[in-house]
Amino acid sequence: MPETRLTPGRFLAAAAALAASAVLAPAAAAHAGAARLQPSRLAATAISAELRAPAAVSSLTANVARPAARTPRVGTVRTWLGLDDERGVYYPKPFRLAGVGARVEVWIAHDVAFPEGDCRNGIQGGARLRITQAAVRNLVRNFDRNIYPKESRVFSVPPRRDGSRATANRAVFNPTGDGRKVVVLVDNVRDDNYRDLDNSRNGPYIAGFFSSDLLTLFDRNVVTVDSYDWLHRTGANPPHEPVPNDFCASAPGRPFLYESVLAHEYQHLLAHYEDRDEETFVEEGLADYAQTITGYVNPRRPIDTRGHSNHVQCFLGWLSTQTAANPNPRPGGPENSLTRWGDTRETLCDYGAAYTFMEFLAGRYGQRFMTALHRDDANGLAGVQRVLTRVGARTSAQSVIHDWAAMVALDAVLDRGARVVLHGGRRAAYRTPTLAASINWDNPRTHSARGAPPNGSDYVRLRDASGRYLSAAALETLSFSTVIPRGQAEGRGITLQLVGYPSAGLGTAYLARVPLGPGLSAQLDRGALQTILGDRVDVVAAIVTFDDPGGTSTSYAPYTLSVNGVVQPGG
Repeated sequence: MPETRLTPGRFLAAAAALAASAVLAPAAAAHAGAARLQPSRLAATAISAELRAPAAVSSLTANVARPAARTPRVGTVRTWLGLDDERGVYYPKPFRLAGVGARVEVWIAHDVAFPEGDCRNGIQGGARLRITQAAVRNLVRNFDRNIYPKESRVFSVPPRRDGSRATANRAVFNPTGDGRKVVVLVDNVRDDNYRDLDNSRNGPYIAGFFSSDLLTLFDRNVVTVDSYDWLHRTGANPPHEPVPNDFCASAPGRPFLYESVLAHEYQHLLAHYEDRDEETFVEEGLADYAQTITGYVNPRRPIDTRGHSNHVQCFLGWLSTQTAANPNPRPGGPENSLTRWGDTRETLCDYGAAYTFMEFLAGRYGQRFMTALHRDDANGLAGVQRVLTRVGARTSAQSVIHDWAAMVALDAVLDRGARVVLHGGRRAAYRTPTLAASINWDNPRTHSARGAPPNGSDYVRLRDASGRYLSAAALETLSFSTVIPRGQAEGRGITLQLVGYPSAGLGTAYLARVPLGPGLSAQLDRGALQTILGDRVDVVAAIVTFDDPGGTSTSYAPYTLSVNGVVQPGG
């Protein structure tokens, strides 16, 4: 099943990015497209005037106290809003209340089909469009017993909203209900994948979203989860029916996909009340982290294992590898800015960068750090820095980025027991308990764009003039230079790290930060290289990071890296 992608956040269509095995939601890629969470900022005009209460009425009712609302009976049909993302509008449609729990109402849209003639409507006799009562009960149980209590403990609890102060046109809508309950709308979101006949392009789809506009309109805590193929995308062990290169028929099992989407989107809802203008990478990273704490995603799982995270595997460069769990691969890699969302076309990799960064923070500083980051009002790297200071960490957010960049290259190597030689660091600093990260060095998207991304890195495995990889023993000289574009130099810089390790077995892993002299340049001879990397490892690579403490750069930083007189790719 295609990777799941969530979109940034909480405004209009903040879609959570969970990818099932192809990520899960970030397990295997399948026909419906990678699940994606939707970016959160749709135009305010997406909700038309006729759907809102007349101004005179809404102003009068806004301050009127009403009796406590009650959730209606199961089977009740009401009008809510569906999202037509491609056209940028919401539209009214009927939903049936299918399940109620202590903290949740699940409403399923009457019409969840694709446009007429789409093969997805009839495959398996329409089974992929049906949501059984057992599946609804499972979702209710998961929210009440797992998502709500765990996210309440780690993040926060939303205020009660019972619909009594809704601004929606009451001639069309009746959103009232128990204010303690979250409204989950289940619908076939009309995105570009919805209109892609027979899923011919295998594009990502919006697996869920949170919209602050719907929250305000209905005065209810509302999230939306996609309706397609709950058969293969819910539960611990759904049917696994991959069909390589057939985007309509392929249905790899993606364990807990929609449960994880709900966990992700609910975290966006909580974030709305804590910090409405948070930067996307923090918002989406914490929402993906919610998938880990609820147990729906194990980000350690590799690309050949069902239930892997498409987000993580995209960022590490493995999502392009075809396996039984990833039958329909997609491009992506680690040359990706952490702080500049959308710098590449591989949005799943944006999620993966943010997700692995949050897992790194949680592994190093603990869950209390993540709670503080969720609740802190400072944004982006400034918020990360403020929480670092609060917990007594004697380091900078920029230094944490350097360690994270090295961790994703070394984590799995250290997990297998390699001894490590670190020049200025500790072994534990480059391991994350919830990850088994390794870079797919053969993927050109480790370095294919010109320059290094802001607060992200190029990962360049060193090679000779014919493109063959070099071992440490073959290194004679290394030179490095860069020029940060004029107008972008203030407060910014470049960091060069060298990493080496054996491709198999235990052996020794090496990591060193190379001091850069005047002009942000370096020259290393054979002796210096052997001091840093030894002479026995066969994987040797450079990690080139563009340091942008303010997180505002929109450009990559060019550089030139030469080894044995051969200019390396990536600069």
